[in-house]
Amino acid sequence: MSREKSLASEEEKKVQVINADVAKKQKACQEDLAKAEPALIAAKNALGTLNKVNEDVQLVRDGFSQSDSVMHSYIHIMYSKTIIT
Repeated sequence: MSREKSLASEEEKKVQVINADVAKKQKACQEDLAKAEPALIAAKNALGTLNKVNEDVQLVRDGFSQSDSVMHSYIHIMYSKTIIT
């Protein structure tokens, strides 16, 4: 019976070492995630801005295929949006 207790005690020590290592790695990962999240949010915001710019560029492109008066209207609208925002 004491042999079994000795083996169990050794295994418990190994598990404790593994648990301590996992806790350290978990803490390091959480710290890395906390550092990375602001960059992810900024990237998502930048992507939203790029999507809006792409929509505005597409409006101008579409305007080139229209008549001159329609194109002048597009340019006026785009210029007004830039000044207002």
